[in-house]
Amino acid sequence: MNANQTTHVSAYPPPNQLHYAVLALLFAAFTVYGSVTPLHLHPMPFTEAAERFREVLDQPIAIKSRSDWLANFLLLLPLGFLLMGALCCDSPRQLAGLVVPLVLIACIALAVFVEFAQLFFPPRVSSINDIAAQTLGAASGVLVWLLWGQHLTANARRLWRDFGTRNTTHLLLPLYLFVLLIVQTLPFDFTLSPVEVYHKYKEGRVQLVPFTASTLGGFALADKYFWNAALFVPVGLLLAHLPGRLSRSGALVFLFGLAAAAAIEMAQLVALSRYFDSTDILTGSAAVFVTWFVARRFTGQMERPALRAVLLVACLAALIFIEWQPFNFSMSLSQAGSRLHEVSLLPFLDYLRGNYLNSLDDGIHKVLLFAPLGVLLAPIFPASRGAILFRWSLAISVAVVLEAGQLFLPTRYASVSDVLIGGAASGIALLLTCRYRNKPNRRILVR
Repeated sequence: MNANQTTHVSAYPPPNQLHYAVLALLFAAFTVYGSVTPLHLHPMPFTEAAERFREVLDQPIAIKSRSDWLANFLLLLPLGFLLMGALCCDSPRQLAGLVVPLVLIACIALAVFVEFAQLFFPPRVSSINDIAAQTLGAASGVLVWLLWGQHLTANARRLWRDFGTRNTTHLLLPLYLFVLLIVQTLPFDFTLSPVEVYHKYKEGRVQLVPFTASTLGGFALADKYFWNAALFVPVGLLLAHLPGRLSRSGALVFLFGLAAAAAIEMAQLVALSRYFDSTDILTGSAAVFVTWFVARRFTGQMERPALRAVLLVACLAALIFIEWQPFNFSMSLSQAGSRLHEVSLLPFLDYLRGNYLNSLDDGIHKVLLFAPLGVLLAPIFPASRGAILFRWSLAISVAVVLEAGQLFLPTRYASVSDVLIGGAASGIALLLTCRYRNKPNRRILVR
């Protein structure tokens, strides 16, 4: 790439080809890391590995587990999209058709490499089905770029340019609802069979009457409803800042929240691995309305130091309660030390070992817990980079202290992954809050 080409690429606002390339590289690295953890290397001669891999490739392709197929399908879908963006963002459409074979070859090569590498890292298992699913996922990512890639890029640029204005919610609200629908219906094992839905009901995974039958205890039940409500809090916040009649009418907001919560719950009804609970519709819609009301009531008052201090103390109290309950501390240093030795230093290993749906829920809960901390730590007035980093370090310190405290709780488990997720969530929330308060006025170039 010559100097003129470099100038041309850098003239485009984010995300441009450079951003897509960096994201593609990071995603590929994470794919490899996640596929070979827990990094228990078992050396073997290359010829033996090649022979065993040939046997893997000779196996017939079959869908033995829909969830495994879906997980591998989704694994490389983003990479196909990101590589297309890295190679042909803001370029003539004719170029996209030329780079498709290159992107597909790169994705297939990565899938083959990962499955071959798993031979050396038991208990990971190589499978021709994984390669097939990942190839289909990569091809779908390429197709998404061909159909909507440049349009999505333009919307992302407009969102970044206008972030901090009331128009931001026009993009963020449908985006958040879409992401919420995705995470609440994974692994997309939908059925249209009334018989299967009936069997799901007979198994006790469909609760039609609110606040009634449940196998959960009192506190566990309250915890479930709390997290469901927390998922809908951002909807209420976005509605409070949405221009137009909807943001001013409590009745319309309540109906919108009720419709959104009901739609997501109905999608879970036809997802075989998900639970349907009518209580979630009520708690979700109530969370939308209450959050909207509070946000409208206190709009413009967040700069008051006293209110920010009260909210910060409340946020820290909520973090302590959720992370340390039931507070059955054992102050034995020797026991805490032995528990510390059991903590894996490999990031996300504990998440990868468990059920991926439960791990996804745990990760989302961490984000919902620490994002408000980042918002409340954000400076009111424009601050230097050093001041922002200092406030972020405070949020990370809170995450470290909370996880360290779990070493003294026999029923809790400290996790490096939780520190990383909490730190990342608070940092992103802090940066976005700073940008919201200091609305940039930048020109944007979109092709």
